[in-house]
Amino acid sequence: MRTPYIALAITYRCNYSCSYCNPLGESFGTSPNEISLQEWLKIIECAYEVGFRIFRITGGEPLLGKDVKELLRFIDEFNDVKINLLY
Repeated sequence: MRTPYIALAITYRCNYSCSYCNPLGESFGTSPNEISLQEWLKIIECAYEVGFRIFRITGGEPLLGKDVKELLRFIDEFNDVKINLLY
């Protein structure tokens, strides 16, 4: 049985180098609908509480997310978690 994971697309920003995206890239802009850091932290906390232990961080290019360091640190503070960073 495969362990379930949650995929979090934390940004729509892209630097045209992402192997996960369309080879032609997306856009350097951001969507006005991007979720705030506080909202992401709540989503992550709820996902952990219901049993998710693998967090797949995607985007656009997730390393271009303005709060990616804080988000990764927050996830890493939980017990028995794995973080997959897909870029």
